[in-house]
Amino acid sequence: MSNVIFKKAIEGGKVNIPPAKSYGHRSIICAALSESKTVISNMDMSEDMKASLNFLKAMGGSFTYENRTLTVYPIEKISAECEIDCIESGSTLRFIIPIIASLGKTALLKGKGRLPERPLNIYTELLPKFGVSFSSDKLPMKISGKLKSGVYEVKGNISSQFISGLLFALPLLEGDSEVKIIGNLESGAYIDMTIDMLSYFGVEIIKKEKSYYVKGNQRYKAKDYEVEGDWSQAAFFLTMGALSETPVEIKGLKKDSIQGDKGVLELYKKIGARISFENDALVIKKGELNAIEVSVQDMPDAVPALAALMSLCSGVSLIKNAERLRIKESDRLKSTTNALNCLGAQVEEISDGLVIKGLKCLQGGKTASCNDHRILMAMASVRKGCVNDIELTEAECVNKSYPDFYKDYIKLGGELDVIDMG
Repeated sequence: MSNVIFKKAIEGGKVNIPPAKSYGHRSIICAALSESKTVISNMDMSEDMKASLNFLKAMGGSFTYENRTLTVYPIEKISAECEIDCIESGSTLRFIIPIIASLGKTALLKGKGRLPERPLNIYTELLPKFGVSFSSDKLPMKISGKLKSGVYEVKGNISSQFISGLLFALPLLEGDSEVKIIGNLESGAYIDMTIDMLSYFGVEIIKKEKSYYVKGNQRYKAKDYEVEGDWSQAAFFLTMGALSETPVEIKGLKKDSIQGDKGVLELYKKIGARISFENDALVIKKGELNAIEVSVQDMPDAVPALAALMSLCSGVSLIKNAERLRIKESDRLKSTTNALNCLGAQVEEISDGLVIKGLKCLQGGKTASCNDHRILMAMASVRKGCVNDIELTEAECVNKSYPDFYKDYIKLGGELDVIDMG
């Protein structure tokens, strides 16, 4: 295991944002279920993508990867029983459970880190009513049985990954199905992304006011796909740019993206960063930064980077409706609070969010990443506002979503050292 020391902040410049992890997962799954090969371009081989590819291989598909291009050969000869390592990917795990059941196969699902702690009770309580059996309510878990069509009732305040998982699987069943939402739907933008991807691969989901209608006997149609840039990763560079004397240009973002995390754009503008699209690049310039109050239920992944910037804003900021962050790679409300406070910030953790008193500068120092990629990158993003170096534990955690983060940090003029701790 290694630590990383951020010795100098970025100076500004141009960066190509990595492909959207959310679309990467979805494209791999749709390609796996298609009738012929699919070529997916602009794909990073992060740990999360490897998890979804583990599903593809275990179920009888295959792939090749070269020059950021993934060629997927779909599931054909499905073994009666298989074992799938979901590594630390909650998206992979929750997407594939109904799909495995729709194919009537038995699978042992495994994972590491905090993944075995992340709740799966939505499935273990709901799916047995539709023909599926589980050996446990958490990993390692064996799933067996054949999923049946019908009316699925789910609460709207659960993770959208459960609803997306059903939408991937239900079109494969013989009969028609419906997913009814009980209460108010949260993180609806992620479900819209799933519907968008399914439509691209020829599968129709009919969206109603409080439900999703799914026709049975549909077929996924192979179609080459290019993954758009990741708005949640852009948040780290928005924070860097808002603190930098020289503008930061982010390339690869889709201006009309339906990613929920695109909402960070308006939040950073509201804080006072000067942001514009120029020649297909998002340009961030330093401005007068002021505290804001924000609900983040549709963009929870942006919270660590947003909180980091708020620690250097004038006034007291409030982040609310962020309860779901407690069951990520770390308890991100707690880990964000602890990491920033170790650097000299004044952050208070509340039940569903954070209260942040902005300071003119932070001291820097050593803090824990909690093996969470977003915590590490968020702390790196405020190096400009720190008097001293920032040292973070478990440097390898960036491989989960952004393997080239350190290269891009250096490309923008920053300096860092990765130290092997033995």
